[in-house]
Amino acid sequence: MSFLFRLINIIHVQTLTQENVSCLNTSLVILMLARRKERLPLYLRLLQRMEHSKKYPGFLLNNFHNLLRFWQQHYLHKDKDSTCLENSSCISFSYWKETVSILLNPDRQSPSALVSYIEEPYMDIDRDFTEE
Repeated sequence: MSFLFRLINIIHVQTLTQENVSCLNTSLVILMLARRKERLPLYLRLLQRMEHSKKYPGFLLNNFHNLLRFWQQHYLHKDKDSTCLENSSCISFSYWKETVSILLNPDRQSPSALVSYIEEPYMDIDRDFTEE
């Protein structure tokens, strides 16, 4: 979990490059494996607890939400990039898309939605993710 926390924490939409986007994709692979084992809510809850223990309530999960929105814009419109993801991970691109959609679900009652783990005072997901 600390590896996943660090992967998400070191990247931001404003600083994404061809070299570090692999950190985002690796974090997604970890969460896809958790989803496959029906442990996605547990992983999200642990990330939330880690956020609080490091005195960053909301920062990591808001950041990850913005990164996933960027991921959708980038990969859903580029066949070559999505094919590379599928080939390099041996995970169908449809499973990638489903997992991102589940994580970005706006329903705060969904146990697999990021927004369920961001407390209201720290919610910052409506901001345009390209803003500084």
